[in-house]
Parts: sequence; structure tokens; C-alpha cells
Amino acid sequence: MINLRRVKILGAYLTVACALQICLYLAMSISAERYERFFPFAIKQIDLFYFNPRLGFSAFENGATGPGIFGWVSAAWVLALGLLLLSGRPEIRAYVISEIALSAPNLLFVVIVVCANLGRPVHGAPPVRELFVPVCVMIIFSVVPLILAFRARSKRSTRRAVSG
Repeated sequence: MINLRRVKILGAYLTVACALQICLYLAMSISAERYERFFPFAIKQIDLFYFNPRLGFSAFENGATGPGIFGWVSAAWVLALGLLLLSGRPEIRAYVISEIALSAPNLLFVVIVVCANLGRPVHGAPPVRELFVPVCVMIIFSVVPLILAFRARSKRSTRRAVSG
């Protein structure tokens, strides 16, 4: 039995997360001069790459130049699923399959970076420090929603019976 309240919470979480992802992609896509003018005290534009929830797609698609077509499509797809869930349509299975498929390149990217840098740090920093932000972003944008999806499908009720 699916808990519709939890489905709507998952939908709201996904909608907000995808809105943030789209804002990030817009910030990564504008010119460097315009970025500096709009966000003079913000993080450098090239460093936004580390905050990309679909970092694996970007790394394998076009390097650190910005979001590619797969990033934009994944944001639109998960946003659509989030809106469906938010409206009460329990498309949990579609979301779980999609999220696992969309997260696989991220996991592959992390494994490649760790294996390539074992024993010799790149940029003077060990891979653990270099991957801290991308792994935290992956937890927020992939792991937490998957946990919410599995909880929405759980048969256990959140309310405990009160014996009197």
C-alpha cells in the first residue's frame, strides 16, 4: 500500500531539487562576464561544476564546460516526475528506476576519480577532499529522494497505535 502523503512529500522534494538544478544549469550556462556581474561575491563559475547533481553526465559528455543535453533532459524528466508525485499520482516505480539510471554515471565518476588518484593526489588535494562536495550533492539529490521513495512504498504506517 502506498502512502499518498509520503508520495506528495517526495514530489515536493523532487520539484524543489529540480528547480535548484535548473537554476544551477542556468548559472553555469551564462557567460563568465555576466555571471561575474550578477554574482560578484559568489563562488567562481567553473566551481559550480562540483554542485551539479548529474556530475557524471557532464563529466562524460563535455567536461567541465557546463551542463550538457543529458543534464537538461534529466532535470526536465525528474521535474515532471516530481510534479506527478506532487499531484498525487503514485509513480514511485518510474522514479526509482529513473533515479538509479541517472545516478549510475555519478557513481562511476566517483569510482574513476578515486581509482585514478589513489596514491597520488591531484591538484594537491586527496580525492576524498576533492569529492566531498559532489558526494554531498549526490546524497541530497539522489540518496535522500530514493529513501523517501522507498518509505512511501513501505507498508508500515507512521502512526503508532495508542493502547488505552
